[in-house]
Amino acid sequence: MSGTKTTPEGLSEHALRLPENPSARQKRKEKHKSKQLEWQCQLESNSDGNDRKHIRRDVHSTLSLIIDCSFDSLMVLKDIKKLPKQIQSRYAENQRALHSVQFHLTSHGGQLKKNMDENDKGWVKWKDIHIKPEHYIEFTKKEDLICLSSDSPNVLKELDETKAYVIGGLVYHNHQKQDAVGETVGGD
Repeated sequence: MSGTKTTPEGLSEHALRLPENPSARQKRKEKHKSKQLEWQCQLESNSDGNDRKHIRRDVHSTLSLIIDCSFDSLMVLKDIKKLPKQIQSRYAENQRALHSVQFHLTSHGGQLKKNMDENDKGWVKWKDIHIKPEHYIEFTKKEDLICLSSDSPNVLKELDETKAYVIGGLVYHNHQKQDAVGETVGGD
């Protein structure tokens, strides 16, 4: 055949890739092992913390981050289903962080909990997270709270380790934007 490359052994490249050819299989295994070893060495030498999944340091911050999940009634089911994915993403980032925060999930119940139970029960095994059915105001002093909202006119310049930062667990694609601000500013 014209255009078909042949190897010194007289076999085509396709024939060398067939499972019946043990030498090709061995070459692929060796190539895979060398790439794996190269990748592992690259991860070990990358000490600047920019690798995708680095070994987490044993440095815990006293900074608290609270996700308030009491907004079930303000979201449609489609948005409620998106919230666990966002929470899981924040949880994963916190696990990989050099300085992880104390992570709290409060008012966990209702449709959100039902959805998390039905779609992914892995959340019950999460470590370094405090999941509570109570509202955050029941276990945190009001003067120790700073409520965050993208709609707030106030800009946060620095973090205070003695405060707990509250994020509204509200997925709102322009449906209920001001509800989170009203609750956080009004302090209800």
